[in-house]
Amino acid sequence: MSDGEATGDEAATGEARPDGSGIVAPDGETPTWRERKERSVGLSRLTYEYFERSRREDQDLRQESDYVERDVLAFPTWPHEIIRNLAITSFFVGMILFLAATLPPHIGPPANGSVTPAIILPDWYLYWSFGLLKLGPLNPELSILGGTKL
Repeated sequence: MSDGEATGDEAATGEARPDGSGIVAPDGETPTWRERKERSVGLSRLTYEYFERSRREDQDLRQESDYVERDVLAFPTWPHEIIRNLAITSFFVGMILFLAATLPPHIGPPANGSVTPAIILPDWYLYWSFGLLKLGPLNPELSILGGTKL
């Protein structure tokens, strides 16, 4: 079967059946060029240019192609998704580095091995187990065990 021929099902319903499951919004639901163009500064402008270029490239590819699956594909992984993921990752790594540089942890005086501290606490990752001690009996009487505690 060639690309221009329709199968019996397609000819009966009058529309082509895509093989993929993705849905691309019709062009009538997207903001107009004028509405997008009005956003002229900052992050909104950068976002507008990114998505507008992606949409235009995708639309051009769709118009040039008669392959049915092309209509249901999303943005290509390279460069669109990779650049977006790198930007988001860079932002969060930058925030962590900024907070680490501006808010250093409090470091107390050096430990004295010959003095027992007033409050003995476990390492930070075991604090939850100290909270369990405040709950009372950890093994309530169970009818399965005949009321005996372990």
